[in-house]
Amino acid sequence: MKQANPKQVVALRWLIFSLVLFGLGSMSRAMLAGRPAKKEAGLNKVQQQNPKVDKQADRILKQMSDNLTAMQQFSYTSTGNFEVLDKNNKKQKQNYRAQVFVKRPNKMRVNVKNENRDASVFYDGSKFTVLGRNANMYAQADAPPTLDAALDSAREKFLMDPPGSDILYSDPYTGLMELVTQGQLLKDENINGKACHHLAFKSQDVDWEMWVQKGNTALPLRYKIISKNEPGKPEFTVDFSDWKQGSGPEFADQQFTFVPPANARKIPFMRLGDAPKVSQR
Repeated sequence: MKQANPKQVVALRWLIFSLVLFGLGSMSRAMLAGRPAKKEAGLNKVQQQNPKVDKQADRILKQMSDNLTAMQQFSYTSTGNFEVLDKNNKKQKQNYRAQVFVKRPNKMRVNVKNENRDASVFYDGSKFTVLGRNANMYAQADAPPTLDAALDSAREKFLMDPPGSDILYSDPYTGLMELVTQGQLLKDENINGKACHHLAFKSQDVDWEMWVQKGNTALPLRYKIISKNEPGKPEFTVDFSDWKQGSGPEFADQQFTFVPPANARKIPFMRLGDAPKVSQR
């Protein structure tokens, strides 16, 4: 069997990881908990069991969700950090910054960077494409015709939940409240100079918090997730900023269609964990 080129494997792993690390905002609770999230119409089983959720917290989260649903074309910047465990089970913090563009019902573009990497993700209503700019490699896969279904497909086919995908679904409230057992409204806080409601929720596997801008705007400005059943209880925190709605040239259909850069190399779109391992010498 032909041995994988170490540089190619590193590049491939980055392409795969960049989809997981979309920069859409936050690590999905479903991914952190190691379980497949399933979005269903109506109330889920836990909601039917009357979770202990403060009415004000529920109302504010629903208002935020309704505002996001009404935004048909929008963009924002996300700046986040997440904790991972190294081979010695020590926490290492990594950072990223991303620009996200969404055109409902079936288009999305993301540019994401961290200290060493530069990647973009395109969804044009029929394909997902992940581009690693430094390696000049890209991977591409067929995708369903709506953003909701495409995000589900990314999870089911490639075991990936794009960070922050909760807020991109057509009904964010349903996904956010899935499996919630408790929720409360904490004291108000300021995030980057803006007054916010601070909401805190609990489920069996994760605790998560949302800071929602006060007033009619009611958009998320910070999101934090603690995977409390995982070793080290890793955290993911992201700030959202520069929320914009509009119909400018950045939302033209061609902006969501991937055009390979000169001399870019296409590689297989593999499942997370399927990349061949490079032996350590």
